[in-house]
Amino acid sequence: MVIQPVFGAFTDRRNLRWLVPASAAPYSCAGAAGTITGAGLADRFGRLPVIRVSFAVTTAGLAAIAVAGLPWVSAAIALTGFALNQSFSLTITLGQD
Repeated sequence: MVIQPVFGAFTDRRNLRWLVPASAAPYSCAGAAGTITGAGLADRFGRLPVIRVSFAVTTAGLAAIAVAGLPWVSAAIALTGFALNQSFSLTITLGQD
């Protein structure tokens, strides 16, 4: 069964079966690295600038996921996981202030 590709990367359901499990590892590993680096960057530059840059990079990463081809979609997913999780602990502590 053929589905219409959104931006050309995925043309049938067979390609989508492996994409979800294969994208969990780069997202999780990059997210752990982003969580660790977020605190250090917030200490150096402040919480709000780091959160703003993190959200901007997350937006760019989501756009890259939409247009990336198969070899590059894992890098876009890792970039999104890194940036999104980088701001996670910062938004929690910012909400507590």
